[in-house]
Amino acid sequence: MSVMGIENVLLVIERDNTNVWSSLAHTQREKMFRYKGFSGMQWPLYEEWSKAGKILFEITNDLGSYADKEAIISYTIALKAAFKKEFDLLLLNPTKEKQDPHILFRGYDVGILEEFEEPIFFSGILNEIRENGNPNLIKLQSYLNENYLFSTAQQCEAYLSARHEAEMRHELSYIETAYNTSQFAAFSIYEYLI
Repeated sequence: MSVMGIENVLLVIERDNTNVWSSLAHTQREKMFRYKGFSGMQWPLYEEWSKAGKILFEITNDLGSYADKEAIISYTIALKAAFKKEFDLLLLNPTKEKQDPHILFRGYDVGILEEFEEPIFFSGILNEIRENGNPNLIKLQSYLNENYLFSTAQQCEAYLSARHEAEMRHELSYIETAYNTSQFAAFSIYEYLI
């Protein structure tokens, strides 16, 4: 159920706590601090630090290579020191279970990571499962874990099925119509604890 080519990739996220999200029945701050999916500000200061020679790795379509893990960990530590706040270092779709005590499975996010002219990171969980939202998707709130992600692949399938059913019935309130369900995929999300 994962996207071909998006395996063993790293992503550094700064959570944007200024946005107002009405998708869940919790406070904005709690939602944004606890959500551990792929949506957020990717690779803060990457371009500036790269031009200044402070970065020793490259990203492609806003995704980092697992081969550059140590350099990306150093970058994340430097961000934390510079800003005195937390950044998430995520591992998406590992091809095999990692035996590293510093990574923790957070759950599954479902959405779109497009790799065309400009990468698009769209989380269906964050944007479409909302209080007073689409009736087909409201019932899925109970599936969300403490990280505001799904815990199982079956829950991802339930979301995709409910979303597709809403599309087929033209019940599109609170559903992003720029994307259809066939474009969505599930992504397993692991976080490096650094």
